[in-house]
Amino acid sequence: MNDESSPPSRDESQPVSGLEKLNKDFNRFLNVGKLDHDIVFKYREVLSRGGEEFSRVFYAYLLKAEETAEVLKNYEAKGGRIDDLVATQTGHLFDLLSADLSDGYLQKMARIGTIHAEHGIEPVWIMGAYLLYLNHLQLIIRTSSKINDAHRTPLENSLVKILFRDMGLMLEGYWKNIDLL
Repeated sequence: MNDESSPPSRDESQPVSGLEKLNKDFNRFLNVGKLDHDIVFKYREVLSRGGEEFSRVFYAYLLKAEETAEVLKNYEAKGGRIDDLVATQTGHLFDLLSADLSDGYLQKMARIGTIHAEHGIEPVWIMGAYLLYLNHLQLIIRTSSKINDAHRTPLENSLVKILFRDMGLMLEGYWKNIDLL
């Protein structure tokens, strides 16, 4: 909901840690701000309806592709349960819809990226997952009677920025740790 023609200028008067800088850079270059948080958070309940069903469809989709099915079957062979992953995925959807712009959320997403790297999840699979999120949420935005018509476009625009931010933060954690594995 910020002017998307150029990134806002950076306040150079305050020193920041590497983590704070990364968080500020993501928010600045994606033009994510309070208005984006507010509109996504306002419609969080509507957007989260059907979250568990989405997560089940998400894992059914992953089990259809040979590469991802192999990773998931290895996970199960080591004692993991797909139902636990479904619950975690549903929780992530709710977290995403909280539109948390804090440094703490950045740390959490970077850690999730590291976990994905440790389990052999490829970046393209992560990106594909975010496309599934986007498709699912766009359908709700476009069809739900609980969303004010005047809010549909701003909500969708804000959600896309937050999805890109979330994906970018996760991939940062992935790439920073893949060489250590």
